[in-house]
Amino acid sequence: MKLINLFVLSLFLYVFLFSSHFVGIFAQEINVEGKKVDYNLPYPGILPDNPLYSVKSLRDKLWLFFIRDYTKKSELLLLFSDKKTAMAQELSSKGKWSLGSEYMLLAERDFEKLVSVMNNAKKQGASPQGDFILRAKLSNEKHREIIEDVLIKTPQGERTNLEEALKLNERLQQKLSKL
Repeated sequence: MKLINLFVLSLFLYVFLFSSHFVGIFAQEINVEGKKVDYNLPYPGILPDNPLYSVKSLRDKLWLFFIRDYTKKSELLLLFSDKKTAMAQELSSKGKWSLGSEYMLLAERDFEKLVSVMNNAKKQGASPQGDFILRAKLSNEKHREIIEDVLIKTPQGERTNLEEALKLNERLQQKLSKL
């Protein structure tokens, strides 16, 4: 009986201690000029430094090519942009500054395609839902915060792509405000 009680107590402690640790990892709240942006980036999956990443990249390009519905295409582009931002953040935290800054710029270029697809959809009368536009704006703010955070930590010689991504992010924010 004492063995069972000891087992249950140790299981309870194990779950309590480790679950509180993981809550801090998965909850990403970022402070934006005094406001909290509650937008969670998706799990990035395989990172670009993995040899199998080229297969994932090919799959994503094919997936995007075969989608013709503007609404679904814009949702997919938002997902890709968010995943590349999460990849860039992860790569930068590993000290792979060059690859991280490259993927941050690629994420913003995917976001630029997203805004273009949303404008094309609007011209054809299939404008995106209001909640999707709000998600895109929140994503844009989250990207800006991550770019600024990574830019602070990045060595001086590796900042070119990040500075370009920040400028692109600001232009996209202005375009999103017009939607």
